[in-house]
Amino acid sequence: MNLNNLPYYPNILLVTGNGKNVGKTSLSCTVIEHFKEEKIIGVKISPHFHEFDSKVEDVLYQTDNIIIIEEHRNNTGKDSSKLKAAGAFRVFFVMVLDHNLQEAFDRLIGFSGTDFPMIIESAALRNIIVPSQFLLLTHIDRPEPKKSIEHLMEYVDHNITLSSAGHNFTPNNIFYIKGKWVFVSHFNK
Repeated sequence: MNLNNLPYYPNILLVTGNGKNVGKTSLSCTVIEHFKEEKIIGVKISPHFHEFDSKVEDVLYQTDNIIIIEEHRNNTGKDSSKLKAAGAFRVFFVMVLDHNLQEAFDRLIGFSGTDFPMIIESAALRNIIVPSQFLLLTHIDRPEPKKSIEHLMEYVDHNITLSSAGHNFTPNNIFYIKGKWVFVSHFNK
Protein backbone atom coordinates (compact mmCIF):
# COMPACT_ATOMS: atom_id res chain seq x y z
CA MET A 1 0.00 0.00 0.00
CA ASN A 2 1.34 3.41 -0.96
CA LEU A 3 0.88 5.71 2.02
CA ASN A 4 1.60 8.79 -0.11
CA ASN A 5 -1.87 8.56 -1.68
CA LEU A 6 -3.59 9.41 1.60
CA PRO A 7 -5.18 12.78 2.46
CA TYR A 8 -2.54 15.52 2.78
CA TYR A 9 -2.47 17.89 5.78
CA PRO A 10 0.14 20.62 5.22
CA ASN A 11 -0.53 22.11 8.66
CA ILE A 12 0.55 18.92 10.47
CA LEU A 13 4.04 18.17 11.74
CA LEU A 14 3.91 14.51 12.78
CA VAL A 15 6.37 13.24 15.39
CA THR A 16 6.96 9.59 16.23
CA GLY A 17 9.65 7.73 18.04
CA ASN A 18 11.42 4.44 18.21
CA GLY A 19 10.17 3.73 21.70
CA LYS A 20 9.75 5.61 24.94
CA ASN A 21 12.04 8.32 26.22
CA VAL A 22 13.49 9.34 22.85
CA GLY A 23 12.49 12.99 23.22
CA LYS A 24 9.17 13.22 21.33
CA THR A 25 7.50 15.51 23.84
CA SER A 26 10.69 17.52 24.44
CA LEU A 27 11.05 18.14 20.71
CA SER A 28 7.35 19.01 20.42
CA CYS A 29 7.67 21.49 23.29
CA THR A 30 10.74 23.06 21.66
CA VAL A 31 8.81 23.58 18.42
CA ILE A 32 5.78 24.96 20.28
CA GLU A 33 7.92 27.42 22.28
CA HIS A 34 9.58 28.59 19.06
CA PHE A 35 6.26 29.09 17.23
CA LYS A 36 4.00 30.43 20.02
CA GLU A 37 2.92 33.37 17.87
CA GLU A 38 1.50 30.94 15.29
CA LYS A 39 -1.18 29.64 17.71
CA ILE A 40 0.10 26.10 17.41
CA ILE A 41 -2.12 23.17 18.41
CA GLY A 42 -0.46 20.28 20.24
CA VAL A 43 -1.85 16.75 20.10
CA LYS A 44 -0.81 13.56 21.86
CA ILE A 45 -2.35 10.37 20.44
CA SER A 46 -2.02 7.20 22.47
CA PRO A 47 -3.16 3.63 21.72
CA HIS A 48 -3.24 3.09 25.48
CA PHE A 49 -6.14 4.16 27.67
CA HIS A 50 -5.08 6.03 30.79
CA GLU A 51 -7.19 6.74 33.85
CA PHE A 52 -8.64 10.23 34.00
CA ASP A 53 -11.08 12.16 36.12
CA SER A 54 -14.06 13.26 34.02
CA LYS A 55 -14.89 15.83 36.72
CA VAL A 56 -11.53 17.55 36.11
CA GLU A 57 -10.76 16.75 32.47
CA ASP A 58 -12.53 18.47 29.57
CA VAL A 59 -13.80 15.36 27.77
CA LEU A 60 -14.94 16.39 24.30
CA TYR A 61 -15.82 12.94 22.99
CA GLN A 62 -15.96 9.47 24.55
CA THR A 63 -16.87 5.98 23.39
CA ASP A 64 -15.48 2.58 24.41
CA ASN A 65 -12.73 2.94 21.78
CA ILE A 66 -12.07 6.70 21.61
CA ILE A 67 -11.56 9.41 24.21
CA ILE A 68 -10.69 12.99 23.21
CA ILE A 69 -9.75 15.39 25.99
CA GLU A 70 -8.84 19.05 25.64
CA GLU A 71 -5.99 19.85 28.02
CA HIS A 72 -6.28 23.17 29.83
CA ARG A 73 -3.81 22.55 32.66
CA ASN A 74 -0.06 23.04 32.38
CA ASN A 75 1.09 21.55 35.67
CA THR A 76 0.06 17.88 35.77
CA GLY A 77 3.32 16.40 34.48
CA LYS A 78 1.48 14.59 31.67
CA ASP A 79 2.82 15.01 28.13
CA SER A 80 -0.30 16.92 27.08
CA SER A 81 0.15 19.27 30.04
CA LYS A 82 3.79 19.83 29.00
CA LEU A 83 2.61 20.87 25.52
CA LYS A 84 0.25 23.39 27.14
CA ALA A 85 3.03 24.69 29.42
CA ALA A 86 5.25 25.17 26.34
CA GLY A 87 2.70 27.66 25.01
CA ALA A 88 0.40 25.68 22.74
CA PHE A 89 -2.75 27.58 21.81
CA ARG A 90 -4.81 24.42 22.30
CA VAL A 91 -3.86 20.87 23.33
CA PHE A 92 -5.74 17.63 22.79
CA PHE A 93 -5.07 14.20 24.29
CA VAL A 94 -6.56 11.38 22.21
CA MET A 95 -6.75 7.81 23.47
CA VAL A 96 -7.78 5.47 20.67
CA LEU A 97 -7.39 1.92 19.50
CA ASP A 98 -5.58 1.85 16.15
CA HIS A 99 -8.57 0.43 14.26
CA ASN A 100 -10.62 3.48 15.33
CA LEU A 101 -7.94 6.03 14.46
CA GLN A 102 -9.69 7.41 11.37
CA GLU A 103 -12.85 8.20 13.32
CA ALA A 104 -10.82 9.73 16.16
CA PHE A 105 -8.81 11.88 13.75
CA ASP A 106 -11.94 13.07 11.97
CA ARG A 107 -13.46 14.05 15.32
CA LEU A 108 -10.21 15.77 16.38
CA ILE A 109 -10.19 17.84 13.19
CA GLY A 110 -13.82 18.69 13.88
CA PHE A 111 -12.76 20.18 17.23
CA SER A 112 -9.48 21.79 16.13
CA GLY A 113 -10.04 22.68 12.49
CA THR A 114 -7.11 22.94 10.07
CA ASP A 115 -6.53 26.70 10.19
CA PHE A 116 -3.66 26.50 12.68
CA PRO A 117 -0.35 24.65 12.68
CA MET A 118 -0.45 21.34 14.49
CA ILE A 119 2.24 19.16 16.01
CA ILE A 120 1.00 15.65 16.66
CA GLU A 121 2.77 12.86 18.52
CA SER A 122 1.69 9.56 16.98
CA ALA A 123 3.11 6.78 14.85
CA ALA A 124 -0.15 5.19 13.74
CA LEU A 125 -1.51 8.44 12.30
CA ARG A 126 0.92 8.17 9.36
CA ASN A 127 -1.13 5.15 8.24
CA ILE A 128 -4.13 7.38 7.45
CA ILE A 129 -2.71 10.83 6.53
CA VAL A 130 0.26 12.48 4.85
CA PRO A 131 1.66 15.29 7.03
CA SER A 132 3.84 18.04 5.59
CA GLN A 133 6.71 16.66 7.69
CA PHE A 134 7.09 13.26 9.38
CA LEU A 135 9.83 13.13 12.01
CA LEU A 136 11.24 9.97 13.58
CA LEU A 137 13.13 10.26 16.85
CA THR A 138 15.52 7.46 17.70
CA HIS A 139 17.93 6.94 20.55
CA ILE A 140 21.56 6.44 19.57
CA ASP A 141 21.57 3.20 21.59
CA ARG A 142 18.39 1.91 19.88
CA PRO A 143 18.76 2.74 16.16
CA GLU A 144 16.60 -0.10 14.81
CA PRO A 145 12.92 0.74 14.28
CA LYS A 146 10.39 -0.99 16.48
CA LYS A 147 8.22 -3.54 14.66
CA SER A 148 5.09 -1.36 14.72
CA ILE A 149 6.76 1.36 12.60
CA GLU A 150 9.00 -0.66 10.25
CA HIS A 151 6.54 -0.20 7.36
CA LEU A 152 6.64 3.60 7.89
CA MET A 153 10.42 4.01 7.54
CA GLU A 154 10.32 4.88 3.83
CA TYR A 155 7.94 7.76 4.60
CA VAL A 156 10.08 9.42 7.30
CA ASP A 157 11.16 12.89 6.18
CA HIS A 158 13.73 13.43 8.93
CA ASN A 159 15.38 11.06 11.39
CA ILE A 160 16.43 12.86 14.58
CA THR A 161 18.83 11.07 16.90
CA LEU A 162 18.92 11.46 20.66
CA SER A 163 22.20 10.91 22.50
CA SER A 164 23.54 11.88 25.90
CA ALA A 165 24.39 15.27 24.37
CA GLY A 166 20.78 15.85 23.26
CA HIS A 167 19.29 15.60 19.77
CA ASN A 168 20.39 16.87 16.37
CA PHE A 169 17.43 19.20 15.94
CA THR A 170 17.01 22.93 16.27
CA PRO A 171 13.77 24.83 15.67
CA ASN A 172 15.80 27.20 13.49
CA ASN A 173 15.68 24.49 10.81
CA ILE A 174 11.92 24.58 10.45
CA PHE A 175 9.39 27.21 9.42
CA TYR A 176 5.65 27.44 9.16
CA ILE A 177 5.07 29.23 5.85
CA LYS A 178 1.71 29.77 4.16
CA GLY A 179 0.03 27.00 6.13
CA LYS A 180 2.80 24.43 5.69
CA TRP A 181 5.74 23.13 7.73
CA VAL A 182 9.02 23.50 5.81
CA PHE A 183 12.58 22.44 6.68
CA VAL A 184 15.41 24.63 5.39
CA SER A 185 18.03 21.91 5.73
CA HIS A 186 17.74 18.16 5.85
CA PHE A 187 18.78 15.68 8.48
CA ASN A 188 20.14 12.27 7.55
CA LYS A 189 17.43 9.74 6.80
